[in-house]
Amino acid sequence: MTLTEALGAEIRAEAAAQRITIAELAKRADVNRSSLYTWIDAKTAFPVQGLEAVANVLRVRASELVARAEQRSRGRGSVPTPPQ
Repeated sequence: MTLTEALGAEIRAEAAAQRITIAELAKRADVNRSSLYTWIDAKTAFPVQGLEAVANVLRVRASELVARAEQRSRGRGSVPTPPQ
């Protein structure tokens, strides 16, 4: 699994843990829904601004999502943080 794929998986997992759909995540982050799906599906890399916007909605630091994605890409799995 590439880092880009793992980042998409982390965002999906975190959104699911918070019971937020990807469509709702896009709306709250003020990003185009189809762009978000493209990033999450690893068809293109996440732009930094998009990642930060998504992370803010999920109340997780962008660096934390990337760190989890790095672990996932190395086959170590991940556990989403519970909402605060």
